Amino acid sequence: MNVRKHTDVYFAYTRKILERAGLDPWVDIQVFVRKGPGKLGGMEEAIRLVAESGIEYVNGNVWALKDGQRYKPNETIMLIQVPIQLIVEWETVYLGVISAGTTLANGGISPITRDIASRMEEIVKLVGDRPVYYFGARHWHYESDCRISLAAFNGGASGCSTDAGAESVNRKGLGTMPHVLPIILESTRKAAIAFHNTIDKEVKRVILADTFNKEITDSIESIESLYGNENIWGKNYLKDNPPGIRLDTCGENIGETCHYKKGVTIELARNLRLALDHAGYEDSPVTLSSGFGNPEKVQRFVEAEKALGIRLFDSLGVGQLWEGRSATADIVGINGFKYSKVGREWRPNKRLKRVL
Repeated sequence: MNVRKHTDVYFAYTRKILERAGLDPWVDIQVFVRKGPGKLGGMEEAIRLVAESGIEYVNGNVWALKDGQRYKPNETIMLIQVPIQLIVEWETVYLGVISAGTTLANGGISPITRDIASRMEEIVKLVGDRPVYYFGARHWHYESDCRISLAAFNGGASGCSTDAGAESVNRKGLGTMPHVLPIILESTRKAAIAFHNTIDKEVKRVILADTFNKEITDSIESIESLYGNENIWGKNYLKDNPPGIRLDTCGENIGETCHYKKGVTIELARNLRLALDHAGYEDSPVTLSSGFGNPEKVQRFVEAEKALGIRLFDSLGVGQLWEGRSATADIVGINGFKYSKVGREWRPNKRLKRVL
């Protein structure tokens, strides 16, 4: 299959950056489903896709549970050990088949296009003139990506994360950076610089700032570093294209400078905006993702903006626009040493069996 067509484009960006940097460490990737308990589906097909990456030719390993086996919420259902460049572009497709298969195995249904368009339209109306991007390719089988993306565009989406999905409206996929990049480089700041120095200047510079749960600190330091390195694309490039920040804080973490509530919260978005403004980066836009496929969450943020008198975001990235059981993958080790994003550390599972 043409995996690059179906992958979230930020994985293609990441492979390009790692190739240029000469970095190809072995990684441990764990896969889990947050919603449960239940029984698994799509595992056999996902394993076949991982095999297509060429993992067996480099003596990589895969341990996994089987289709039909019961699982618990957040239980590790698959562990992949492989050089990162070989597997990075496959994440979207193998997660998508697990998400679809597990949803169907537990009585769920395939996403209905008219419902997707309707929910997207509701979100777009709530945010006004701000763009909303569809980032949900990994939440369903890749063979349905064009159909689902087109429904999102029909609902008013401004873009989507895969080339396959964007083809439905004669566009290209778009994206920022995945957590894998700052994990491999062990620094959000270094990831931002590598992205800026490698990826075509037509691509917006949007820094994913939550990998190490230092959302405010890493945002400011990364933007400062980009401005100190801006001449690679010309003297006025960043002046004309201010680098932005994306918040995707996971549900395990309380955001930096925040209290009590976990994930991407109103408090975190407010604190980031104030910190950026205070540092002189008033023009740096903020993109929020994680849970914003829920119109009720979007409405809470819009209402908070009115109450607080502050613009909390400039665009949204939305994923799952339907009910389902989505699979997630995280790097939890590099070259034999445990290393991961904060909140998503290695969770061993003795039930896993070697399948590749």
